[in-house]
Amino acid sequence: MRTCGLIGEVVGMAAAVCARRDAYPRDVYTTYFEDLKELMRKGTGRTDVPYTQFYHQVDRTGHQAEDR
Repeated sequence: MRTCGLIGEVVGMAAAVCARRDAYPRDVYTTYFEDLKELMRKGTGRTDVPYTQFYHQVDRTGHQAEDR
């Protein structure tokens, strides 16, 4: 899901470049790629929110958890 989300962000950024430059999508790569790279460096969303997403290691031993 994270990969699909990132793809969506970049596609949205490319669409913003198209709208701003009144260009076709293929023009983003051939003519306005620097604009897209700048948007990707800047990122999306709020930057004042702490990153609190943690991942847990998956138990691959097949044992049941003690608390179940």
